Amino acid sequence: MRKPLMGVLALSVAGIMVYGVVGSAAWFTDSDQVAVTATSGAVDIEGNPASFAVNDLMPGVWSGPTEISIYNTLNSTTAVKYRITDDFGTESVAGLYDKLYIRLNQRFCGGIESTQVYEGLLKDLEHTNAQTVNPDWTAGLPDNTTACYYVRFALASDAGNVFQNQTATFDLVFDATQPENPGWAE
Repeated sequence: MRKPLMGVLALSVAGIMVYGVVGSAAWFTDSDQVAVTATSGAVDIEGNPASFAVNDLMPGVWSGPTEISIYNTLNSTTAVKYRITDDFGTESVAGLYDKLYIRLNQRFCGGIESTQVYEGLLKDLEHTNAQTVNPDWTAGLPDNTTACYYVRFALASDAGNVFQNQTATFDLVFDATQPENPGWAE
C-alpha cells in the first residue's frame, strides 16, 4: 500500500514543481512615463488711444473723426471675438449723456476708406466683430491683428441751451473673449 501512496505523493510534488516553474505569477514587466506640461492660453487686447477728448460739440454737427483701434496683442494666444460698448461715467448736467450720438466707421488699418457700422445714441452702442466689414473676422480677430475705426460724436439736434459748455465723461469699452464663449462673462 505504500507504493501507490508514494506514487501519488511523487506526482503531487512533480506537479507543484512544474507549476512553480511554468505557472507561477512571475511575469516580465516594464513601465515608462511621458512628462506633460499644460499651459493655459491668454486673451489680451489693447484699445488705442488710451483716452481722447471731443471738444466744442454742437447740436446736429458731427465732430471730426478720431481713430480708435482694438489690438489683439502678441500676448494673446487665440483669435478673439470682441465688442465695443460704452460705460457711463459722470456728468455735470443731468441728461447730457442721453443727448450724445456716436457714429462708428470701420476701416482697414492704414486705409482711408471706411464703412459705417453703427450710428445712434451712445447709450445704445453695442458693436461686435460679427458686424465688421472684414468677413474673416466674423469668427474672431486673429492674434497680432488690429481692428481700426473712426469715431465721431454729435449732440442731439434738440439739445437746448442748458447743454452749452457742459461735460460728460464715459468710457468706450472693448470686451474680448475666446470665440467659443457663448456670452461675454467668464
